[in-house]
Amino acid sequence: MNGGRTLEQHGGRDAHVPQARTPADGVGVLSRTAMVLRCFDARHPRLTLAKVVRRSGLPKTTAHRLLTELCSIRMLSLDNHEYCIGQRVFELASLSPLSLELREVAVPFMQDLYQASQETVHLGVRMRHEVLYVEKIRGHRQVTQLGRTGSSMPLYCTGLGKAILAFSTAELVEEVLTGPLLPRTRHTIVSAAALRRELAVVAERGVAFDREEAAIGLGCVAAPILDASNRPVAALSVSVPVARRRLDQLASAVQTAALSISRGLGRQGLL
Repeated sequence: MNGGRTLEQHGGRDAHVPQARTPADGVGVLSRTAMVLRCFDARHPRLTLAKVVRRSGLPKTTAHRLLTELCSIRMLSLDNHEYCIGQRVFELASLSPLSLELREVAVPFMQDLYQASQETVHLGVRMRHEVLYVEKIRGHRQVTQLGRTGSSMPLYCTGLGKAILAFSTAELVEEVLTGPLLPRTRHTIVSAAALRRELAVVAERGVAFDREEAAIGLGCVAAPILDASNRPVAALSVSVPVARRRLDQLASAVQTAALSISRGLGRQGLL
């Protein structure tokens, strides 16, 4: 031990980040890689090299090498000198046993919902403070590239995300509401108080709406897929151009399909 004080002892802003040992301390490459990945969280979704060095405690040369290697395998991506979580992380998450079993149960009901609506149907699960799209049935008239399988969007500005948030723990809701609520469009709700009120309505009605909050011209209606304790496992949505169709006309069908998936998961012992 060198006797130096850690960030936690100093009470610094990044005190919650575990301090890394140097390579000389015998930390393996996987452990150092994990230290780099743990630097990213809801308050720090994008980090420069200097910030990764400060938050991880790794030497600059080691951090830069690991960041470069993680970018090369798409675990991270680099944009304008800032690193963020890469597409491969989301792709791997979609292959988890729960995601695979969820899709197996959900797809038949998604197909029924598509037949009834003739609109694009999405299935999403929560991954930290984002919704990860794990399945999609695309309508004949595609209106956006949003919601590709394996892609993700913030919880607060999507129907899927709000349907999940409304039934999540108070701790998770507070984490999201106190984090950055960045506008995706001019309609995005960026007020924590307004979003809190909307989540209360979603919890009461069991259905969430996205009214051009993620993309101009596009709306969606979503419902949560809940376990026996009323906790969200996933969410189901239908996306439509707002100029073509009223969202409330689809709410009942989406809720019915989501409830059927919840029951199907319960029957198979997955909830």
